Amino acid sequence: MRPFSGVFTAVRAPMLRSSVAERRPHRLECDLVTLGGGIAAQPRQRTGTSAKSDKPPGLGVNRRGETAEGVLQGLIGANRGGGYSDSIVSKAQDIPGRATAPGTIFTVTRSTTFDKWHSATPWGWHMSRLGCATCKMPRDANEAAEAMHLQVIRGLNVFEFDGNMTEAIQSVSKAFSDALGAFELQREGFVVVMRAGTMRESENTKAQTDFELSNTLPIRNRMTNVVERFKTASLPAMTLKGSMDFANMSDGELKDLQLRRINKRTVAAITPRWLEATLTNAAFHARFETIDVFLVEGLHTLFEAGRNPEDAEKDILEIFLFLEQLVAQGSIQYYGVSSPNLAPPLPRQYPPLPKDANLPERFKHVVPPMVLNVYTLLSLAHKAGGANHHMRVLSYPFNLTQSQARFVRLPYAPDDTLTSLCTKLGLATMSHSPVETVDLMDSPQRYHRFPHHYDLNTLRMQFYSICEKVVMKEVEVRPYIEKMASPPPLEHVFIGSVYVMAQRQFSNYFVFQDWINNWVYPNFRPALNRLREGATRDIKEWCAGYEQIVQDMLRVRLQLFEFKHGRAILGVEQAIDRLSPVLKRCPIVTQKALNFATHGADVVLCGFHQTRYFQEATEMNPLVGDGKRVPEDQLVALANSTDVSFVNYDPPHPYMYEPLTSNQPTGPISGQASPSHTLLKAVDPKQPEWPDIPKNLQEPEGRMTSGPPGTLGRE
Repeated sequence: MRPFSGVFTAVRAPMLRSSVAERRPHRLECDLVTLGGGIAAQPRQRTGTSAKSDKPPGLGVNRRGETAEGVLQGLIGANRGGGYSDSIVSKAQDIPGRATAPGTIFTVTRSTTFDKWHSATPWGWHMSRLGCATCKMPRDANEAAEAMHLQVIRGLNVFEFDGNMTEAIQSVSKAFSDALGAFELQREGFVVVMRAGTMRESENTKAQTDFELSNTLPIRNRMTNVVERFKTASLPAMTLKGSMDFANMSDGELKDLQLRRINKRTVAAITPRWLEATLTNAAFHARFETIDVFLVEGLHTLFEAGRNPEDAEKDILEIFLFLEQLVAQGSIQYYGVSSPNLAPPLPRQYPPLPKDANLPERFKHVVPPMVLNVYTLLSLAHKAGGANHHMRVLSYPFNLTQSQARFVRLPYAPDDTLTSLCTKLGLATMSHSPVETVDLMDSPQRYHRFPHHYDLNTLRMQFYSICEKVVMKEVEVRPYIEKMASPPPLEHVFIGSVYVMAQRQFSNYFVFQDWINNWVYPNFRPALNRLREGATRDIKEWCAGYEQIVQDMLRVRLQLFEFKHGRAILGVEQAIDRLSPVLKRCPIVTQKALNFATHGADVVLCGFHQTRYFQEATEMNPLVGDGKRVPEDQLVALANSTDVSFVNYDPPHPYMYEPLTSNQPTGPISGQASPSHTLLKAVDPKQPEWPDIPKNLQEPEGRMTSGPPGTLGRE
């Protein structure tokens, strides 16, 4: 077994700030190439297995993949547990090669779907109009493998991977390799895109960390040292996303890590060292020899308020110099920038707020985001790589709501939009989020049909009855919990009370579902288990009944949200059909949104993680082919219409952070008047109603407006 002393000499001493050290990986200055290459170069022997090979599977093509596996093998020991641990050996297969012009032309011309539905880049690649974003594929590995096989067969030749991929993406990479081998296709015909520069922390950090640590049980007696090196050495996404608590880290702690905050749980990691670590991570999990297009995210965070723009440009130049070196090494072919700030911001209209409003600060003082200057980016790329630099691609969101890239002129180039400027400058464009967008609260919205519950009055009554039962059961058990020696937090047990207090913050179906998956269940079930431990039979029976009734409450509330979204999408679909007779031919609203998005970029990256999604976009799509494009006047009408856009939908409640404590004019404790009391409406127990749930599905056609929070008004 290789001793640890050889590893410790290659890393820098940890930083002294304990507050930072508790939340971040140590020794970020580790030389991955020297450390990994040195260990990977040593001969290894398998014990307890037949001597088929002296080399572990997956090595040979990818230098960074060897680095990742070599570091971990050196830390854990080659003979640990009688062989190689599955947790440190990539299951992905080596995928040598790179995209070429003849290869991509062959792929699209052999296709019966994309032979007349593709775009050509200035450097000769032919890319299908639709691409596949694999970020959602790990949710169902088997279904994702079938979907990827179908896409490869049909001639879709653009696949995008997230640089922060985890071990779940290994099965997706393996499916891609298997598809190429099964149908005797060449890697040269497919364009592999990778996004890097941002790290998104999971909503439930603790649960993800516990899950990842449980996968390393074969080496549990040496867990502490291995995990610390694991964070630093090779696989940043698997542990950094789960172990780093971005939401509770200060800006100073992020600065020490060379990270910049984007939002509460997302940071930008756009330094050469972070990008190198991302490539190492991708090499381990995806095993591609060459990334054809490397997209950098988060550049807009360099232009933070109060910072000299020249300093930001120096940082971008440093990044571009590093990327040009990667091109010279053969690790990537081209690079580009992915950002929603490439196009002008959404023209949002926030309603006026009272002076004592209690809601997030970003809604009180709205600051329009800055716009990245394409000319500045190109001049920096010219300094980094000369006239033949390799910055050739821009990526941005484009959909029925976020359509500024094609229809809004740039502030620094009044005669051009982003798409027209890219055409003049010879840049290829890729768009994403064709059916997903954001509303006025930055909450997710989707152009998607939702199931409708036809007996809405019964559903309302059922939800009211369940909520009443949940609160009554909470009152029953509270004296017992208060007498416990180490009781669980009440907010983790009393889900009904938490919902009542915070219901104004659940603006739509997606926000509520995320709350259930990432907060309720990870906290609720462990808290109930603590109540069951050593409890009497009555308490155990209470826990069983309470758990079931809470699940019923959440399920019925989701059904009410589905009705709300279904009614909203019905109005959107009617507006699309009225403005565009061509899109009216599409029977599914998702097809209408997707076909509109194909007019905003050369390639539209879609989340085809299920086979039926790809079939709806191709085989069942009546507008496949460049000869069936939507006329320009219809596109302009759709882009200018508020009927099809979520830009001003679902405004924030002015008192969304104020708990709903009582229906009385004054609070039960302070006796002071509640600012939101005038906005409350008493609920009739015999005929309950909610302002965000419509009474009927069908209503007269009209313009979609922004009504009260959670409503969809009509004029």
